[in-house]
Amino acid sequence: MTDFLLSLRSLRSDNDKPEDALSDDNTENLSPIMLPTPHLGNLVEIENHIRTANATQAGRDALGKFVTNHNYISTLIPLVQEAEDLESIDDLHRLCSIMKIIILLNDTSIIEHVVTDDIVLGVVGALECRRYVAIPGIIELGLIDRRRPGLSDAQGKPSTVPF
Repeated sequence: MTDFLLSLRSLRSDNDKPEDALSDDNTENLSPIMLPTPHLGNLVEIENHIRTANATQAGRDALGKFVTNHNYISTLIPLVQEAEDLESIDDLHRLCSIMKIIILLNDTSIIEHVVTDDIVLGVVGALECRRYVAIPGIIELGLIDRRRPGLSDAQGKPSTVPF
């Protein structure tokens, strides 16, 4: 076994260094991804692009870099309120799907950005409207809007650990 490992090591030239596919320096292998500026009229297109990019590891890496570099989550947040105002369930479902895929990229910088104080309520708003929530006659749009106030009201939360 050791002879096999030594033979593999000798095949590698001295000036080769191990490549890390997730390294920030390794951008030449990533195909560039460009998502359009989001508005309610093109959410289907954005969702399709994101789903396609999410199908491969290289696509996920490129998508993560694009979302981080272009502050894409911040451009999606105002659309949540706009879709709620218009009571557009389909757009809310698409925003939920887009936000879920972006978060599930499991990129540290995206996760850190999503939990910042100025972004988190918008992200929660997007994630509130999952596909199974909007069953006509069972759960109305107004009930979905009642989940966020508890997050923004610090006095309404009981202390987890008594002081």
